[in-house]
Amino acid sequence: MRTPFLLLMAVVLSLLAGTGAGAAGPPAVNETLHFVDEPFGDVTLNCGTGDLAESDGVFSGVICTFVTSDGTVRFSTHTRGTDTLDDLPTDGTPDATTTFVFNTVDTELSSGREIHTFTGVGTLTLVATGEELRFHAVAQLVVDEDGNTKVEFFRITCE
Repeated sequence: MRTPFLLLMAVVLSLLAGTGAGAAGPPAVNETLHFVDEPFGDVTLNCGTGDLAESDGVFSGVICTFVTSDGTVRFSTHTRGTDTLDDLPTDGTPDATTTFVFNTVDTELSSGREIHTFTGVGTLTLVATGEELRFHAVAQLVVDEDGNTKVEFFRITCE
């Protein structure tokens, strides 16, 4: 039940940060970048097997950057994509495939405070059995003006 509350809190905090930043004057930067089928690779969790896996995929989406004249920065990404997972140690044979939608919003206030949020949802298919699992990830980090962590939350479910 905490997930809806945390998401609501992130939205409210983002709106409050945006309201204060908007009052400072017109944006110094307001840019949007669209990208299609960008490759990526990393080590991630295969929630179907519980093992770390090498991820190889592509994603598409948009990156928005908004900087106010007082130095407040709001950076957001909205992506969707696919990848294959090869459990470590890799053997060259995919253990799972995924389709996903990931969203991030990072706000760095001119005061030094920071709010970082991440949500991700998708479907993971185990290659060996064809079983489909749904996954959902939520993360939030709030840092005060002195760099001290005030909120740190991460949760991933796979069912």
